[in-house]
Amino acid sequence: MRTRALLACALWCAATAAACRGEDPVPALEARRAALLAATVPKKDFWDEVQRKGAALKARQDLEAEARKLASDRARGEAELAALEAQLARARDAALAAEADLARLIAAADAARAERRARAAVVRDFETRRREPAP
Repeated sequence: MRTRALLACALWCAATAAACRGEDPVPALEARRAALLAATVPKKDFWDEVQRKGAALKARQDLEAEARKLASDRARGEAELAALEAQLARARDAALAAEADLARLIAAADAARAERRARAAVVRDFETRRREPAP
């Protein structure tokens, strides 16, 4: 619609200018018309291009939305991973502390067993000496 109005306006201007100079306006008008037609796009091609660009824009927006969602999922996953790694570090520290406690308790139990064996040996010696006749 706008193209037709521009074409009509250009033709009218050219005809008016040619009439004022006393020249034949037809060749100039035909040249101007050919230039305008060459510079314009047919309506069907224009709307096909608009639809193609619209579909491409929609696809791009969908991809950008999906990329944002994936980025937020990744950030959430990284945060969860960091939390799990911190929890794992605390669990390892607790396990190391438990191993140290266990080693200390095993050492204390071994020492207690050794002391018990030593006391049992003293008691056996005492019992052996007590059972022996006195000289």
